Amino acid sequence: MNPAQQIGPDAALNNPKNMVSLETLMFNMKQLETVNIVMYLVGGSIAGILGATSLHGLLIFILITLAVQFTLFLWVGLKLDRFTTVNALGLITNAASSQAMTFVLFWTLTFALVHIY
Repeated sequence: MNPAQQIGPDAALNNPKNMVSLETLMFNMKQLETVNIVMYLVGGSIAGILGATSLHGLLIFILITLAVQFTLFLWVGLKLDRFTTVNALGLITNAASSQAMTFVLFWTLTFALVHIY
């Protein structure tokens, strides 16, 4: 074993491949959040225009979540570790949980405007 080679938790910190620019990471996460906001807004509007209720709306929400996240994975070339510190499952659950209210708000708004008034 090479005596200059570090072993342990500090070895990962000194590896240049593990260095992350905080500004770049924040920019990437902001871009992902912006894409998610717009797509869930559009998805909620589509659900409202189609007149989806209860489980049909939930199904549209799940489809929008899977479609948006799959498209983002393809967009980054399936290499999330180059752009974020979050794994794929974490990215999906964060997007779905943070944008659920946006989806419901626009779903109910467009449903009321199109089908009630």
